[in-house]
Amino acid sequence: MFPKSRRLTGKAVVLVARRGNVLSGPSIRIKWVRTSGPASRATVVTPLVFDKRATRRNRIKRQLREVIRPLLVQMKPPINLVVSVGSRAKDKEFKGIQAELMSLLIRGRLLLR
Repeated sequence: MFPKSRRLTGKAVVLVARRGNVLSGPSIRIKWVRTSGPASRATVVTPLVFDKRATRRNRIKRQLREVIRPLLVQMKPPINLVVSVGSRAKDKEFKGIQAELMSLLIRGRLLLR
């Protein structure tokens, strides 16, 4: 889990889903909105389309959170970020998921360099 100050919940997730900028890769999609808050916040969404078993959905969520956690402090002006996973991510290893998410964040110019 993210620390409470970095966790995106409730109405904020809906706002990002409706009004956010979108970038998609083969198995991951990110949506984000710039915010005036003190820090960037994020959440990971895995639909039933990914897998019907909760253990597999939770595993990919944990992996993505581990990739995102150190990057939250490097994000440009604070943003609210929603990462959703497609069914193609099932076949990927941790390094592949990490590389795809990093490339999306760089392509969207969301990371400080």
